[in-house]
Amino acid sequence: MKAQRTRTEKFNAGRDFTKNCFRINLFNLKALVLAVSLLSVIGIDNINAQELFVSSDGTDEVLRYNGVTGTFLDAFVMAASGGLSGPYGLTFTDDGNLYVSSIGTNEILRYDGATGAFIDAFVAAGSGGLTGPTDLIFGPDGNLYVSSVGTNEILRYNGATGAFIDAFVTAVSGGLTGPYSLIFGPDGNLYVVSINTNEVLRYNGATGAFIDAFVTAGSGGLNLPYDLTFGLDGNLYVTSFTDGVLRYNGATGDFIDVFVAIGSEGLSEPLFLVFREPMPQPPQTTMVPALTEWGLIAMACILGIAGFIVIRRRKVTA
Repeated sequence: MKAQRTRTEKFNAGRDFTKNCFRINLFNLKALVLAVSLLSVIGIDNINAQELFVSSDGTDEVLRYNGVTGTFLDAFVMAASGGLSGPYGLTFTDDGNLYVSSIGTNEILRYDGATGAFIDAFVAAGSGGLTGPTDLIFGPDGNLYVSSVGTNEILRYNGATGAFIDAFVTAVSGGLTGPYSLIFGPDGNLYVVSINTNEVLRYNGATGAFIDAFVTAGSGGLNLPYDLTFGLDGNLYVTSFTDGVLRYNGATGDFIDVFVAIGSEGLSEPLFLVFREPMPQPPQTTMVPALTEWGLIAMACILGIAGFIVIRRRKVTA
């Protein structure tokens, strides 16, 4: 009887071992499914978290779109929020908030970068003579630079308080008329389109003193330049209302070519442009299936060995 009990105990032990193996592997499988699900959420889906913000002059809103698909998300800044009238330039800063030029009220308005709620008029109406603000940018010194089309100046404001500092580029300096857009170049200097003279003017990035006409009047057919930016290749790209997007040597300002011609895929009357740096690649999810396969193989081996042991012992006790 004692030997029989021993064989029964062995059989039960083998059966319990098999059950435990099954339970453990079922738990591992559930954990694996959960891990794959989490990876999808925090990895792949986060690529879609990039957002595009667009000023809607006709509705006095700032609209938000999915930065990958272009799908409309919401009116991030509601119509006329904080008195917004004629939103032109947009910029986010290190504090995460959104700054918008309100051309109709001659202000720079600040909005919560997470909710779009109005915070304040960061630059008060007409501060420093601001008239017709179009573009705005925070400079290397942390201060805010705003193009004042109505006075043909670039005005500078304290980047922390919004208080007026000075006319960084004084009225009509270097022949500036119609300064719609501005950008600090790789050399640290300030580049401004002069829409009424069909030029891109360059100013000392520290003093605001006029340096030269970096792109001379009408170079390459330049006509009514609204916007400019430096590309990833270091060259300067400028929209030309009647010609398309023109490219200039980023070091000399010499005309290179018509980078995008009018009529290209329907392009007409180009105004603003922006380059986006290459998007980060999604996390490599192929590692997870590989681990899953090895995990399943290991589980199968364990179950196979356990089953073999149980069957063998049953034969012995039979």
